[in-house]
Amino acid sequence: ITEQTIIQKKGEFYLNELTWNSTTKKYTISGYLIILNTQNNSNNATYKLIIKNKANGQKQEINIAPWTSGVPYNLGKENGYDYSGSWFKGEFSLNNIASGDYDLYMKTIKDNNYSEEKVTNLFNKTISRRAEDNTNGYNLKVQLSLASKEIELNVRKGDLITSSTSS
Repeated sequence: ITEQTIIQKKGEFYLNELTWNSTTKKYTISGYLIILNTQNNSNNATYKLIIKNKANGQKQEINIAPWTSGVPYNLGKENGYDYSGSWFKGEFSLNNIASGDYDLYMKTIKDNNYSEEKVTNLFNKTISRRAEDNTNGYNLKVQLSLASKEIELNVRKGDLITSSTSS
């Protein structure tokens, strides 16, 4: 048995979409996460949305699929590295997440490299800030006081959070 070393590298995150589907009671997230200075030109990368509890540090990971066709634009090449296979898109449920406040991260693993970056809304995309299902109320709060505009998730049991969409 050979043990493979996985190397953390700096990444570049972009949020394309973070929307609530009131029929399925799920969020859809899409965007890209480039592992810098690494070939990202094939679609065999693994993507995970990481939800980290701010109080106790516990993490939950949700698999998100590579986005392989119909992407908004080609990410192209830089310094000989092809970043065209860095897009992701997927639908996910939060109904098994306990009440609390969470930081959101996106992680991609490709070959023996990975990058984990905070989910941000640097380009002020319109997101579904408030939503609810049969279990929880959800609030996505963009930290406008931070230059990176990180997104925080608040989960509350019941319907204490009202629904609205805003940027």
